[in-house]
Amino acid sequence: MSKRRRKARVRKHTWLIIVIVVVLLLAGSLYFRKIQSDALDETNISVKDLTPDTLAVYQSRGKPLIVEFYTKDSPYCRRIESELTMIVENYGGELIVAKIDAQLYPGEAEKYQIVGVPTLVLFNSHGDVLETLGGYRTFAEIEEVLRDLNLI
Repeated sequence: MSKRRRKARVRKHTWLIIVIVVVLLLAGSLYFRKIQSDALDETNISVKDLTPDTLAVYQSRGKPLIVEFYTKDSPYCRRIESELTMIVENYGGELIVAKIDAQLYPGEAEKYQIVGVPTLVLFNSHGDVLETLGGYRTFAEIEEVLRDLNLI
C-alpha cells in the first residue's frame, strides 16, 4: 500500500472518529437536558427521585416539601409510594413530594438523622425541617400532619 493511500485512509478514519465523538456528545447533552427538565417538572404527577443536589434545588423553590428517605428493598417504602402519589394528586400544586435513596446517599440520610426507612421529612417553604415521621403512614395520616403544620 502506498503512502498516499495510507494517509487517505488515516484521514478517513480520523474524520469518522470525530463525527462519532460529536454525535455522542450531542446525544449526551440532549439526554442530560431531558433528565434535568423531568426532575424539575412540577406538572408530572409522580414522586420525584432526588439526589442531594436536586434536593437543594427543591428546598429553594419556595414551596413546602415532603421528602421520603427510602431503600429499594424495603416493602414499606414500596407500600408508602402509593400514599405519597395520592398526596401529589391532591396537593401537588401546593407542595412538592420527592424521595431520596438512603442507601445511595447515606451522607444525606445522616444529615437528617434518618435511622430507619421509610422516613418522611417535611420542610416548610423556606427549606427548614418542620417534622420527621418514621415508618409507614397512610394518606390520611400524612394529610393530617400536613394540615397540623399548615402546609396544606
